[in-house]
Amino acid sequence: MKVHKELFFSLVVTILIIIVMVFLVPPKYSLRDDGFLFFLVIVTLFSSCIYLIGIYKITRSWLSFFSLFLLGYVIVNYQVILLSICGIEPSKPSFIWINPLVVNYSTWLSSIAINSFILGSILYFINKAKNTVQVKYEKFQVNLKAYDYFLIVALGTFGLLVGKEFLSGRYDGGSNWGAGASYVFIILRCSVILRIIYFFKLRNEKSNKRESLYSALQHNKIFALVYLIYLGLFLQSGDRGPMIEILVVTLISYSMFYKSISLGKLLLIGSIGIVLMTLVRLGRTSFDNVEGNILERGINNFQNSESDSFFFTDELASSVRILYRAVDVVPSKHDYLYGTTMVFDAIAGIPFASRLLFSSIEVPVMYRSSTYFFTVMGQGNFYTYGEGSHFVGDIYINLGVYGVIFLMFLFGAFISFIFNSHRENKNFILVIFYISICGAAIYMNRSVFFFPFQIAIYLYVLHLVFSKKILS
Repeated sequence: MKVHKELFFSLVVTILIIIVMVFLVPPKYSLRDDGFLFFLVIVTLFSSCIYLIGIYKITRSWLSFFSLFLLGYVIVNYQVILLSICGIEPSKPSFIWINPLVVNYSTWLSSIAINSFILGSILYFINKAKNTVQVKYEKFQVNLKAYDYFLIVALGTFGLLVGKEFLSGRYDGGSNWGAGASYVFIILRCSVILRIIYFFKLRNEKSNKRESLYSALQHNKIFALVYLIYLGLFLQSGDRGPMIEILVVTLISYSMFYKSISLGKLLLIGSIGIVLMTLVRLGRTSFDNVEGNILERGINNFQNSESDSFFFTDELASSVRILYRAVDVVPSKHDYLYGTTMVFDAIAGIPFASRLLFSSIEVPVMYRSSTYFFTVMGQGNFYTYGEGSHFVGDIYINLGVYGVIFLMFLFGAFISFIFNSHRENKNFILVIFYISICGAAIYMNRSVFFFPFQIAIYLYVLHLVFSKKILS
């Protein structure tokens, strides 16, 4: 089987970098060394770029889980470091640099972790990947009329439960949602994602590519309306995560079922998105009776602010502090969790399973997820807000440095398996899973390891309920 020379070159580069990193492992606590940090960042960026070029030779698309995940990974783990080396410190240094003595080791850990991911991915592709093929997925029928009514019910129920604070445009990260709204949101979110996939997949089957997307949407008016309302709700409240997820899912579905998007168009779309999301961040508010819409407030705040830092990715990049906390507290201040929180995170993907489990056994709050663990370790039991998690940090507090290297290697191979299998086996369930994790690919770097797998279960159930396979 043909192996692209770019992919083989990436394999050699990645192996050499991992070998060098093994010999350059720093002490867990040491004074920050900007030269060492710069070296780690540069070699990792180099290996990532070579890897993406090799992946492009297989996928023939720059828009994939691999590119999105690496983009988010670089932002979360290296943006703060690179800017700091260049003399641009975070707006709240003490908030980010939880313990400056662990920065060298934490950066080394994130570097060897992503190179392990790349290595696992490449090794699978070299053994299994084929050249680009024209994929014909399995055919099935979907009761779109029933599905769209279900969408309306899910959206309406969410609107009734979420509360007037959210509907009025106030933002506080979802903590002001009404009782039950979080559960309904998961259903609504998955329903919208699956309907987007259906829209592009079923449109592709009609083999009428001359039909414009506008014409196709006219035949899917309920879906189009729910899609716009969904985006509008989160736009006015300033919650960017759900918007970015849905937009990424749309782009991925478009490129898979209709036509690929060129690198130039992706850069243009990305640039517009960066500007828009930056204004959303600057314009959101937790107060009532504010003047202007969120974009007007964002523009006004941008013009009137004296701050030099308006990176759209600042909030995402700040999650590196959680990795610093993970390295700082485990195992010196708290023993490894040996998979405890990861098991509970995996169970959380099963509807209502976690609630039943926690009601039947007593589990301290801090062990129910690494998000709680990091919050309690940082603020104590009487915390006032959630601090979030970190993809590598979540693995580290459970399984240690060797667990990080091994699990990231397996994760890279698994993602390559999912991508390659949906092309070879034409299994639409794998297509749904792949597209859904693409929607989470950027954000998952600041979340728990099992975050992308939780939503897949809901999507699978919805697909089974509303679809019927056509036997060929």
